[in-house]
Amino acid sequence: MKVSVIIPAYNAERFINRAIESVLNQPETSEVLIINDGSTDSTKEKIKSFNDNRICLLEHENGQNKGRSASRNLGLLNAKEKYIAFLDADDYYLENRFSKDKQVFAMHKDCGAVHNAVGFEVMNPEFDYLKNRLYTVTETVPPENLFLGLLDGLFGHFQIDGFTIKKDILKSSGLFNEKLAVAEDTDFFWRVVLSSKTYTGVIENPVAMRVVHDDNSFYQEELYDNYEFMAYESVLKWTAKNGIEMYVLDRILRRIWIIKHTANDGLWKEIKFWFSLTTLHYRLFFSKLNIKYFPLVRRRKTIFSFLYN
Repeated sequence: MKVSVIIPAYNAERFINRAIESVLNQPETSEVLIINDGSTDSTKEKIKSFNDNRICLLEHENGQNKGRSASRNLGLLNAKEKYIAFLDADDYYLENRFSKDKQVFAMHKDCGAVHNAVGFEVMNPEFDYLKNRLYTVTETVPPENLFLGLLDGLFGHFQIDGFTIKKDILKSSGLFNEKLAVAEDTDFFWRVVLSSKTYTGVIENPVAMRVVHDDNSFYQEELYDNYEFMAYESVLKWTAKNGIEMYVLDRILRRIWIIKHTANDGLWKEIKFWFSLTTLHYRLFFSKLNIKYFPLVRRRKTIFSFLYN
């Protein structure tokens, strides 16, 4: 098994050496595509200091900073191997990162992706409670049940450092959504799971470590809140466009409205939001879901409570 590993790097001088070394130490690593995303520190110099022909340094046109999605996409478009994995520049792989992946892909010829457990290394004392904890998927889940379980958060989540794909699935799943500053990985995971069979790898112990420090965006709640609905809208539009079963669209809309109702924005704002969703694609607009999730219908017992007494 030969793997192309993609590392987007922006001002990662504190961590990039360890990240690169952890990838090079994996016997399955055939190439490491490191995308210097307009760094203004010594990240680029540190990358160039490695004398290993498996390393490929990429940059955006004119050295622009274009974000994680565009950087990963640049790596995906240049990857040469059949299998592709990811690593954030401040994180690192543990020993035998791809051992289980190799077995799973060999066992399941229809496998398009493998998910694995990822742990935490905490550098910020505020998040000490994350130590010795896995928040990734905690049980073996059949591929056909994965999407709805991930959507509702029933058994944990995927993490990009523990995700390995076959390059061919990108033809159906598509690349990362470059409009999403965060939650872009969640949107990508969902599309991969819906377009190919994703199997369980190592879930009891981490195969990589997610580093929690002061400079990453992992716990910037406001940033994530702003993009949460954009991620749902992205996968909703993709599922409608790609002919995914209507019950899947129904569950996505159900999840969206559960969150939307908790915001309590008022009826008029909810109607405007409903219109923006139903006009994403004609399959939504001309389906019964259009009526089912119309805010007046959803809130009928509250708005017209006198009719139900």
